[in-house]
Amino acid sequence: MFFRNPEIKKQFGIYMICALIFITGAFFVDMAAGFCVAAACVGMGIMFFCFTAYRYKRIGELSENLDGILHGNENLNMLSDEEGELSVLSSEIYKATLRLKEQAELLEKDKTYLENFIADISHQMKTPMTAFRLLLQRLEDEDIRPEEKEDLMRKIKSLLERTDWLVTSLLKLASIESGTTALKKENVSLKEVLEKAAEPLLIPMELKEIRFLKAIDESAGYPGDFGWSVEAFSNILKNCVEHTGMKGTIRISAEDNPLFVELKIADNGEAIPEKELPHILERFYKGKKTGKEGYGIGLALANMIIQKQNGKLAVYNEEKGEGVYFLIRFYKGAV
Repeated sequence: MFFRNPEIKKQFGIYMICALIFITGAFFVDMAAGFCVAAACVGMGIMFFCFTAYRYKRIGELSENLDGILHGNENLNMLSDEEGELSVLSSEIYKATLRLKEQAELLEKDKTYLENFIADISHQMKTPMTAFRLLLQRLEDEDIRPEEKEDLMRKIKSLLERTDWLVTSLLKLASIESGTTALKKENVSLKEVLEKAAEPLLIPMELKEIRFLKAIDESAGYPGDFGWSVEAFSNILKNCVEHTGMKGTIRISAEDNPLFVELKIADNGEAIPEKELPHILERFYKGKKTGKEGYGIGLALANMIIQKQNGKLAVYNEEKGEGVYFLIRFYKGAV
């Protein structure tokens, strides 16, 4: 097997020719010198053969390991404790295989994510599409009264708005989760971002006579993305408004220290059942008390945005069982 390599055959042939020339020349000079040169050539030949055989044995082992990796054997260790060019080559090949393995795992993860995301969209879109179909069939009825027709049109408009919100939220969630959207790192004022987030909810709060109490320091802030932070806090506040009854209260307080900025958003609505509490931030999770218009995506999107800004979001029930509070922390260093 050793001499199957053309390179070895050429090297051995050239060496034999040179050795014969040196040995013949030495014998012409002196018999003793001829034997000495012959012994030296044989010794050098054996040394060359041993070192070359060892080198090609290492190369053969490296080839077998690579073949094993290509056929799915992930338990091979190609690293060597010895020094030399072959060890360096083995180390570099090992690093390359690890990198390729990581890329393959990422591709598989992206594929799984895409499959799940498409399945989620398909599942979530079935309900509004079915409702559209039923409402349109009712509109096609010739015996429909004008006031009933007007009511159906209002329902279709409302359904369109909900579907538009669902699709937009799903796209936002996908863009952040996949990493295609890069969040900014700017100085965000906590008071300003909360005021902006609360603007679309002021009328619903006024209709329900909800007291909106804020205790936020003017200087409190964190490094993040203002626009995406507004999106996150809007979804949290929207959840609080929906689950707070008439003449309820929503309180916001903030604390700024050298380690993190902590924000507490609390309402005095109904508490969340203990079994549901660990799943509230999961995508598409809907509790028993969630309204028909809820999709279970707003808090998941808020959680994703906060995490991408070096933050954490947690949900707790108040100790007396009256209401829920969201605890948000934006850390100023690595977590």
